[in-house]
Amino acid sequence: MSGQPWLGVAASSLAMWVVMMVAMMLPSLVPTLWRYRQTGFGRLTALVGVGYFVVWTVFGMAVFPLNIALARATPIVVGVIVLLAGFPPAQCWKARHLACCRRHRARP
Repeated sequence: MSGQPWLGVAASSLAMWVVMMVAMMLPSLVPTLWRYRQTGFGRLTALVGVGYFVVWTVFGMAVFPLNIALARATPIVVGVIVLLAGFPPAQCWKARHLACCRRHRARP
């Protein structure tokens, strides 16, 4: 999102976070809210649901700067992982363990 103002990036990130959060968490939250409503707290059920999502939205806003920092570091981290994957001692270690797995798999 280079070239966009900081506020625009934050707003679009927050919007994506809220949509993703509701889509992922609502299916597991509905049964809990349903039980909560059946215990006699009918009017407070909506408040509990909204409060749940408000807390997670605030968490998403708090984590946003960390997300930006990690996004900028991702190419470096990926490069280091690729270099380490080709490190010769790691190849010997990997070959030894693959041979061990093949021996165990070949047994009936």
